[in-house]
Amino acid sequence: MTTMAPSATGNLLEVALNLLEPHPDNRKRFDEGQIAELAESLQEKGQLTPALVRAHGRGYQLLAGERRWRAAKLAGLPTLLCMVRDLDDQAALEVLAIENNHREDVHPLEEADLYKALLQFKGYDVQKVATKIRRSAGYVRERLRLLRLTPRARELTFAGEIPYGHAVLLAGLSAEDQKRAIGEKEGRTNFGAFHVDGLFRTEYTLFEGRQHRVVVSLAEFRDWIRKRVRFDPKLDVATELFPETVAMVKEAEAAHQKVLRLTTDYRADDQVKDPTVRTIGKDHWKRADGTKGSKVCEFAQLGVVVSGEAQGLAFAVCIRKDKCTVHWAAAQKEAARRRRERVVDGVGPAAAALALTPAQRKERVARRREEALEQRLEEAHGKLVPHLAKAVEKVTLAPTSDLVAKLLERHRLWSINESHLKLVPKGKTAEQLLRHLLWLVVLEEWDELQGDRTGAAQLLKSLGLDLDGLITQLAPAKLEEATAFCERCGCTQEEACHGGCAWDPESWRKGKAVCTSCLEAKPTKKLAGDVRRARKAKAGRRG
Repeated sequence: MTTMAPSATGNLLEVALNLLEPHPDNRKRFDEGQIAELAESLQEKGQLTPALVRAHGRGYQLLAGERRWRAAKLAGLPTLLCMVRDLDDQAALEVLAIENNHREDVHPLEEADLYKALLQFKGYDVQKVATKIRRSAGYVRERLRLLRLTPRARELTFAGEIPYGHAVLLAGLSAEDQKRAIGEKEGRTNFGAFHVDGLFRTEYTLFEGRQHRVVVSLAEFRDWIRKRVRFDPKLDVATELFPETVAMVKEAEAAHQKVLRLTTDYRADDQVKDPTVRTIGKDHWKRADGTKGSKVCEFAQLGVVVSGEAQGLAFAVCIRKDKCTVHWAAAQKEAARRRRERVVDGVGPAAAALALTPAQRKERVARRREEALEQRLEEAHGKLVPHLAKAVEKVTLAPTSDLVAKLLERHRLWSINESHLKLVPKGKTAEQLLRHLLWLVVLEEWDELQGDRTGAAQLLKSLGLDLDGLITQLAPAKLEEATAFCERCGCTQEEACHGGCAWDPESWRKGKAVCTSCLEAKPTKKLAGDVRRARKAKAGRRG
């Protein structure tokens, strides 16, 4: 075995393996199978290509050939053939970067670490790194962006659980949003329906009896970011991706101008909302910068799209529905029409409510009762699941019927709620499995029927359950809900008639909500005049 002093350079040397050490900025991941194959090749054919090293301390530092060094150790060889070069730290890193650029198995995160180390040297920027490795500046910037990943996200990316394209998008988010995206923070689930919550979705396989996470597509992940992640122009990544937006925001803030937060959806998702700043929905702002068919107005303000399509863009918008006739003329006209109709429709002052015909008052009462009942159904929706489970347990099953085919079509559900699933366990017999399959179908249909009282009533009736009775039990009506309006005059506690009215508890107990004004008082002359004018206006509009 031949060993030379570290001062010897420019020569091919046989160096003892214990005098060699890997460069700290070189890649850390190696395929053990390939190392084993290379070890066999070294034993059979010997070393054909020398490793590149430089003198370092009392030994040598590997710049190219770490795989050969690892294979030689595995093969039990005493030395490794090396070419010694006199290189400083900067030149050594350049060699590593060029060497790794020609390998297909180098992880993008390892490239990012190496490029970061190169940028520490004076005179180095992204363009120079790109020139050295013969890549584009965009390629280098994209790798460097991965350095913003949180430790857990970096770990999952190294493990291959997060694909490269997803990792690049993920790195553009804040640390808190990254944690939400990969599930470090508990997110919302949507039982019984397809749902994407960040990078992963949960699949439930019936016959495996377990859940497992699957990475969503890039399109789904982008859509999640647009809807669930709030764009912040103050983040470093915003400066990189939306420099014009950041410049416009800084200019407006320097001039002490308010910058509006916008969403291109009807309303911002709860996870996007900032409790300290209002996020304006698409129905409440109009583009006002003169582009894309928009018009300029005197009330225009700078707005930034923080969620939805066009996230990250900034432009002038108008939100002054009360004053701007350029953008909101139609809305102002519609608002005026509604104010005029409030009197006749019974939504305004109590005198107007009296202008309703008996049929209209009856329809209004029925509509409000229906709305109150639907609200109670929504409140009782989750509480009804155990009752459904008990009903399913009592169903008489016929395994030869078409039910089997229908059940097997639905053997997989997204984001299943395990607590509900256990209410009717799979069991061990064929009948128990069939009953469990029926339970999955009932759960899915029940979730789809949320808010549909007619459909929910039909489903419960097929299982021998009474929806109205269960709602009364699980979500009893409150007194203020039952007496929110008068059956005779249509007035409400907020819009009282006759200068103020109270509610008669006795009439409520009898099932009819009637205000004391209607029980005791007669219409005054002024009230009668208001009624006549309201009816006349309504008749004129119909004519």
